[in-house]
Amino acid sequence: MTDKFTPKDIDVENDTLAYDGFIKVHDLTLRHRKFDGSMTESLPRICVARRPAVAVLPYDPKRDTVLLIEQFRVGAMIGGAISPWLLEIVAGLIEPGEAPDEVARRELAEEAGVTAKSLTHLYHYYSTPGASSEQVDFYYAEVDLVDVPEFAGLDEEHEDIKIHVLPCQAVLELLESGKIQNALAILAIQWLALNRTKLRKPYE
Repeated sequence: MTDKFTPKDIDVENDTLAYDGFIKVHDLTLRHRKFDGSMTESLPRICVARRPAVAVLPYDPKRDTVLLIEQFRVGAMIGGAISPWLLEIVAGLIEPGEAPDEVARRELAEEAGVTAKSLTHLYHYYSTPGASSEQVDFYYAEVDLVDVPEFAGLDEEHEDIKIHVLPCQAVLELLESGKIQNALAILAIQWLALNRTKLRKPYE
């Protein structure tokens, strides 16, 4: 692991905006410094630029239940999934001027119909840095999972979301069986598996 490299160790020879819409696609040619101190030859690279995102795991430690959402995903369709309707955690993009925690609370209301009793920031990471600039702030939300709606989503954003409130053990079994194929959800459930005992302790 090294922190000696900076943007000064990159020589961007060309950066063309190949697509400018909801996402931006950069067609680049660049060179970067190698670990031996020399520079690479000119390298072609494509990068999808996306706004930063927030992901939230809603968990009720008192009842030991987890809220997952289910919705259609075009990437899963193009990727050949048996069913492009995926089980996920709550997530959304950060609008200009919004703080990540504000987005987390907003998305909990819009996509799950719940309010966080407490919100804890866990990680900040790049989701697919080999080809995308997207960064994710990951939160844990303690919630009361009672009287939760069956469906949610904003009509103006064409969201059609089904809400599932499941026992934590059932969610862990879904993960183990490979039925959860969304990376954010996999990371969140693995974190929950490691921290479940600690989170439940105040309610025992």
